[in-house]
Amino acid sequence: GVPWHRVAVPTAALLDEWPAAVARAEGFGVNGHLVAKRCLAAAIRAADYRITLTGEGADEALLGYAFLAADASGSGTALDAAALWAANPVAHGVMLPDGVGLDLSPIEAAWGWVPTWLRAKAVLGARLTSLMKTEWAHERLTAAVARWASSEIPRSNAPRVHQAAAAWARRALGGYMLPALADAPEAGMGIENRVPFLDASVLLTATSWAPAATGGPLETKAPLRRLLERRGLASIAARPKHPFEAPPLWSHPGVRTTLRTLWSDPEVWRSTPFSPAAVVGMMDRLDAADAAERQRWEPVVATLLSVVSFAQAYGLESPL
Repeated sequence: GVPWHRVAVPTAALLDEWPAAVARAEGFGVNGHLVAKRCLAAAIRAADYRITLTGEGADEALLGYAFLAADASGSGTALDAAALWAANPVAHGVMLPDGVGLDLSPIEAAWGWVPTWLRAKAVLGARLTSLMKTEWAHERLTAAVARWASSEIPRSNAPRVHQAAAAWARRALGGYMLPALADAPEAGMGIENRVPFLDASVLLTATSWAPAATGGPLETKAPLRRLLERRGLASIAARPKHPFEAPPLWSHPGVRTTLRTLWSDPEVWRSTPFSPAAVVGMMDRLDAADAAERQRWEPVVATLLSVVSFAQAYGLESPL
């Protein structure tokens, strides 16, 4: 019975709003969702609301992400990897690893295993470093991974999927989603963001359950699905989990033309770690790629756009 309003955000508008969204967030966006949240907050402000209830934390508490579904197989829940992959096409290259990644042996040595989300981020890291100037050596990243691994050792008596969810919550949720995707866009519009799924009692209850109680790998967040069914919303309850993400930028012809013009100028990359020639080579490959490959490289394209916007907004200089 709640009135529902669609906020239309054309892909071209994502590009136009990107610099302002990055400057407000004081960080990078790995997808157009950073700008989409800014546009959503503007619409909420225009509708004269000042407080919102948002869903951040639901996937951490109820193991809703595809990478947590993958790790649930090590917690007494059977997993069909092919079915999981097929059910989560937009997670390829973002939340599910789909290529060769950076060396994570320090994490495996410290933890005894590597969470799926870290393997996915390692693939993203490998793609980003392939575009970097030679002076940004991989050894620097390897040392950083080793330092992080030794400082983040999880509780060995917890199910692996809970170990993965906790590490994700500390780093990605706490370091990116809440400050950049939640607080920054809404605070910039004078809106207070409240997150009921991060209520302490909700989190303590959810994380005390066995992983299977959340629904298993292919029916994630089952408690919420059962609630929707009891409210007569079975069609919504049956929908697959879909992360809050915008369509790939490089699939939009106008955006592709704009970015190619901008990124072909070597001066754009002077204050960044990235090589102009390597970026041009990436653009050539993406022009010839299919939709699936562009989806895999979307986090790279979004990160590059964010780095350029960030450097210009804050007048940054490369330390090397």
